[in-house]
Amino acid sequence: MTDNPFSRAVTLRSGLTITVEAWPYKRFAACYTNFRNLLQAARETAGFENESEYDLQQLLDRVVLESVPEESDRVRIQTPDLEALIDAIEGLNNVRGVVAKLLSSYAGLLRAEADSLESQFELTSTTLPT
Repeated sequence: MTDNPFSRAVTLRSGLTITVEAWPYKRFAACYTNFRNLLQAARETAGFENESEYDLQQLLDRVVLESVPEESDRVRIQTPDLEALIDAIEGLNNVRGVVAKLLSSYAGLLRAEADSLESQFELTSTTLPT
C-alpha cells in the first residue's frame, strides 16, 4: 500500500491487514452522525438501557461500511478487531479534532454575537433622550 494520508492499514488479530479509508468530505455529516450514534448506542447497551433508540449492530455495520470500502476486507473483521478498527476510524478522520474545532468556532461565534448585541444595546441606551 502506498503512503496515503487518507487511508490506514489496520492489522487484524488474524495477522491479515485491511485498509480503512477517511470519510469523504461530502459524507462527513452522515458518517460522523453514524459514528456518534454508534458510540451512544454502545454506552446505552453497556449501561443495560433497554430503551436505546439505536440498533448497535446496524450502526456498526454502517460505520464499517463507510470506513472499509472493500467487501473482501470487511468480511475478515472479527469482534476482537473492533477496538483497533474504531481507533483507526476515529484517528484517520480526526473526529475529536474536527468536532472540537466546530464547537469552539460555534462558541466563539455566539460570544461575538452576544458582544455585538451588548454593544448595540449600550449605543442605543446612550443615544436615547432622557
